[in-house]
Amino acid sequence: MLRLHGIMGRADDRAYARQLHGLEHRGGIELLFVPPADAGRKRFRLTTDRGTDCAVSLDRDEELVDGALLHLDADRAIIVRFGEQQVWRLKARDDASALKLGWHAGNLHWRV
Repeated sequence: MLRLHGIMGRADDRAYARQLHGLEHRGGIELLFVPPADAGRKRFRLTTDRGTDCAVSLDRDEELVDGALLHLDADRAIIVRFGEQQVWRLKARDDASALKLGWHAGNLHWRV
């Protein structure tokens, strides 16, 4: 279990942009989907989209927001997203469509 205390910043802060961009290309970005019912809590335990078990605790004056950066090191970053994880299930009609879909998924860095 990874213990996370406090909010480091926001994922869209310029100070973290270069490091987060590099992690994104190496598959090191993990998203922690927080259900709306838990958004106001100061302590909770959830699992990221990549399976990391996280125990989160916030100070009284901290408020969790969508895009909050909870963890950042050389190997990974954990970013908060509100709501449920959305998943697309796509099925190609033929081989040519499958090849085109695969190319777009790779080019757009979709998690597959």
